Amino acid sequence: MMNPHTPLFRAAFSILALAVSAAAQSLYSQGQTLLSQGDPIPGLAGATNGGSSSLDFPVVDLSGNVLFRGRFTGGGVTTNIDDRAYFLGRTNGDLQMLIRSGDPEPTGTLGAGVVLITQSSATLQLGGLGSSPRISPEGGYILFGSGMTGGTLITTGTAATGRNDSALFVRGPGGVYQILAQRGTQAFMTPSFPPTLFDTAFAGVSYQTTSLNSSGTAAFQATLAGGDVVGTTNNFANFVGQAGQPPLIVMRKGQLVPVDINGNTCEVGFVGFNLILNAAGMVLHDERFNATGGTTPATTANDSVLMIWQSGNNTIIMREGDAAPVATGSALYGSPSLVQGFGASGGCAFGTTMTGGTVTPDDNTALFVGGLGGFQQLVREGDAAPGLTGVAFATPNFNASYSDFEGGSVAFYATLRDQVTGSGVVTTSNDQSIWLGSLANKVLVAREGDPAPGFSSVPGFVSATFGQIQAGSVQLNARGQMVFSNADVTLVTASGTSTLACNYSWDPVKKLQLLLAPGDNIQTGVGLVPANNTGGVQFPSSDGCPLGLSNQGDVLQRVNFNTGGAIVRAHIGSNNCSPSMISTATGGSQTMQLDAGVANANQLYLVACSGSGSRPGFVFGGAQIDLNVDAWTNLALSLANSTVWTNTLGLLDPTGKAVASFNLPPAVGSLSGTDLRHALLVIDFNTLNVLFSGEPCGVLLD
Repeated sequence: MMNPHTPLFRAAFSILALAVSAAAQSLYSQGQTLLSQGDPIPGLAGATNGGSSSLDFPVVDLSGNVLFRGRFTGGGVTTNIDDRAYFLGRTNGDLQMLIRSGDPEPTGTLGAGVVLITQSSATLQLGGLGSSPRISPEGGYILFGSGMTGGTLITTGTAATGRNDSALFVRGPGGVYQILAQRGTQAFMTPSFPPTLFDTAFAGVSYQTTSLNSSGTAAFQATLAGGDVVGTTNNFANFVGQAGQPPLIVMRKGQLVPVDINGNTCEVGFVGFNLILNAAGMVLHDERFNATGGTTPATTANDSVLMIWQSGNNTIIMREGDAAPVATGSALYGSPSLVQGFGASGGCAFGTTMTGGTVTPDDNTALFVGGLGGFQQLVREGDAAPGLTGVAFATPNFNASYSDFEGGSVAFYATLRDQVTGSGVVTTSNDQSIWLGSLANKVLVAREGDPAPGFSSVPGFVSATFGQIQAGSVQLNARGQMVFSNADVTLVTASGTSTLACNYSWDPVKKLQLLLAPGDNIQTGVGLVPANNTGGVQFPSSDGCPLGLSNQGDVLQRVNFNTGGAIVRAHIGSNNCSPSMISTATGGSQTMQLDAGVANANQLYLVACSGSGSRPGFVFGGAQIDLNVDAWTNLALSLANSTVWTNTLGLLDPTGKAVASFNLPPAVGSLSGTDLRHALLVIDFNTLNVLFSGEPCGVLLD
């Protein structure tokens, strides 16, 4: 149970309770809170979560482990010195402080007195841990940057003058820390030149310019100094590597890149912002050539490229100015805007404003999907909008998300227009929308003017309608599950009309669900606290899904209150499990809200179990089952519908739903550390074919 908050916060949430009340039907109002404003800090007596920017955005792995940076006050904490830490856990009950600003640097290799603090001046020091830690999808690796001071470290100047006060760290299985890259240390050696040095303040690295996969391989960007560096012509590079090994260069400013079969080259003049790693170790990145270097210098019409690095080699997969594979007419690619996401085999997407050929201002924007084998047009301005009579796409927005769902899909915002100019089918009241599209299938997820779900339980409810759906944050995983923001809802009740800025989720089975609306109550240590808004990390993990939305359907975000906020877990999909941890000392139950959709109504279902993870899984009854078969699988089958696994075998109701549970008895300490996964299977009774295979949902026995 969570402990009470401070009296100040009690007063703040009492005032907030007078705000507009939304629905109790949102996913986050039913979610699990890991840490909220005023909660005690685990392992630090007297300290509570609080202070300026008290919680950063969380990230999650396939097991359901959540990582985030938090701030705290009290308990002897000194502001800007030791008041921030990384936290790791699944629920409030098992949350632990992983490492704290002000701690000794964790590898023990930099000498006595070196601590994780950034020195910003002679008199002021700031907590050194960066705000963008990553956790690998599997494997238990964590990547983070931090500033350092103390010992013999040099905290002024540049790497060329000896500065070495920041580093990228990797925490591996078993909690062992290693340095991946340190300011002032050798980046690589070029023959006939002195060592070239890292010269980046690694505490400030972002999610967009780092990656980490399940093998512990990381990608990152760094400024360079010394050695063969000449001014700003070659002082920046992308790297990939593992801790304890020399990193490899993915791309360096000033590097000559072959651009055709004749061996012609262009010179990289600007290293891009995106650096995305997948499970296979491929790196997707964007670059820009300059107008002076190489045998065929670029122009402003063909200087932007997308590349995939693999095993030391870069392949250009798209270049501005090349012929675009449009469905009709002809066109040239414009500069690419990379869609966030990178698939297991190199699948990706981008948006561009095209030029040349038969392009007009009315059809020049498009989204393309593909990879190493080329690209195909996904959607283009002027295309008919599927399922909407007389409606065409106006502008697909490039702030989108890619996954391998259905062979390559993009979740994207789009404005709409009349297919026949002046027909009046589309107006300013219904011209905004969001879609999930693959080459084979495009699904309208939500449209301005359509009914908005999630509000029917509001007292005096009359109606809820989508208002503007403008481009915001959108996330998509490989199961076709998505979350998105910036959806206005006009809510009409017996008391009046209000407009709420909401977040929604979409699932192929459960369809559209309210994720959070202003005024939704979030369970905290002092009870229910009304929320203002929420947000998460849309940048991709190496598992082909966003950092804040795993391929197992867990979505982790920071929910903001009037004072502070909370880290909350919700779940999208067929098996909404809670809680995510059960104590082996006291025992307890995990309840599973099963939902295979109306299409599977009254069918036979089984909840399968594994204690050894979800990858690679196995094939049974013609379906991929995302569980690894082990002793737990057999035990759960033999004890189906028992006091341990209750209602885990039976018939779904007429809506395709059922409720099951896993019940752990007390005093089973020998099971501590066991990570169980449960997944819903729907089976044809006659053929034993699997009609539906759901995502695993985890529970840690702690």
